[in-house]
Amino acid sequence: MRLGVSQRHVSFVELGRTRPSKTLLRSWLQELDAPHSTINVVMNATGYSVVADEQTEATTRAPSVEPELAALLAAHEPFPAFVFTTDRHIIQMNQGARRMWRLIMPAYWARSERKAMPLDMIDALADPEGFLSTMRDAAAGGAALLALLCSEVWLRPALGPRVDSLAAALTKRYGAMRAAATRDSHGSVPVRSFCFDLAGGPITVVAAQSVIGLPQDLTLSSPRLEIWMPADEGTRQRLVRAAKSPTVSSDK
Repeated sequence: MRLGVSQRHVSFVELGRTRPSKTLLRSWLQELDAPHSTINVVMNATGYSVVADEQTEATTRAPSVEPELAALLAAHEPFPAFVFTTDRHIIQMNQGARRMWRLIMPAYWARSERKAMPLDMIDALADPEGFLSTMRDAAAGGAALLALLCSEVWLRPALGPRVDSLAAALTKRYGAMRAAATRDSHGSVPVRSFCFDLAGGPITVVAAQSVIGLPQDLTLSSPRLEIWMPADEGTRQRLVRAAKSPTVSSDK
């Protein structure tokens, strides 16, 4: 009754006389409170993709961050580390990330803190006072990040309207993008570097991303961890000093 199908159809599926649809199979497993690892195994065994259906994903519900993960973020201090959803909302960050946002996008971060909402990474890219505001060669950097988001739209169609709005904002700001950033872009680089030109001198970091969880438990909605490391000794010393300072501003 909860599945909305007849007992006869269930019997046919159980006896192997009827092949269940992907929607029925996923609903059946969810009603049984099956873990992701079981869902992925069953989907693979029946020839279906393990990529979760867009309509059944809880895209607006931020996954809980386990205490162990919070401890991992804290252990990365004084350097930035944060967890974000596939919809590009940061749901947890360490103090290093907060200090970094104050350094590279002080006005945008101040507004975000007042709203007390998860930081929207796509909006931070689109806003003139956001992530790209102090980035060196912002046009090229914005194009590269836009290309990465465009490639993810294939798996995450719900991102489409937001990515399109970002593309329009970046094109209006920078004109013709210097890197390919279209819906036909494929591939991504797991490690990338960013340089920000600030009043006190440049900060250069290397950013690496990882999906959180065991391979058999991963789904399209699995949260992601991103860590930033200083790319040079000057940046390392500056971030260490910032961690010891009671206040951090963009002119330090």
